[in-house]
Amino acid sequence: GILKSNDAGLTWTAVNTSPADMFIFAIALSPDYLHDHTLLAGSSRGTLFLSNDGGATLRDVKAGFPEGYVLAIAFSPKFSQDHTVYASDYKGGLYTSTDGGNTWRNVNGSLPGMQVFTIALSPAFPDNPWIYLGIEDGGVFRSGDRGATWKAANNGLRGEYYNKLALSPYFREDNTLYAAYSDVYASTDGGDTWIKLGDVPWRRYVTSLTLSADGTFIYATTDGQGVYCMKLH
Repeated sequence: GILKSNDAGLTWTAVNTSPADMFIFAIALSPDYLHDHTLLAGSSRGTLFLSNDGGATLRDVKAGFPEGYVLAIAFSPKFSQDHTVYASDYKGGLYTSTDGGNTWRNVNGSLPGMQVFTIALSPAFPDNPWIYLGIEDGGVFRSGDRGATWKAANNGLRGEYYNKLALSPYFREDNTLYAAYSDVYASTDGGDTWIKLGDVPWRRYVTSLTLSADGTFIYATTDGQGVYCMKLH
């Protein structure tokens, strides 16, 4: 089911219970959540649920995803205006909705058809139309036309598995983004080239990657080895 905290994560209460034969694998909140109370939750059976009341009720939007995990969900930063969302599934599909999550279409295009583990949109999307994906055995892919076409962006990356991405809050100006699996890499040219961001103190993979609101710090949570922080500037 879905748990909710109203005190910055100190305590949690259940706001909904998913069907007993599935669990919620991916969840994302609208950037305007305080006003629209909208969230999307993807299940272990490929079901995508939409809620407009903070998770109290979940509606299956019949997205047409094949059975399997919904791996990632990403709202447009201007969701209140463009009503756009992206989501991916375990079978290698990438989908988008332009009506607030009610209907969906496949936008795989030139993607290699492998699992999309993470979706990251430019903070200035859709005016700055860049989207980045972390793909199983495919590294990082990017689109500069809101997902119409895709190209690999792996120059300097070691390995082909990057399950977390984070874009600078000022990506439109600095073209900076980060990719992680076990190590963390940085690019300052929109993904044209990558460099390793120092030696990491953990031995497992990164489970989440995020930047502070001013882009000064980067935070990584790891699989069973805690939370880490690095000062970037």
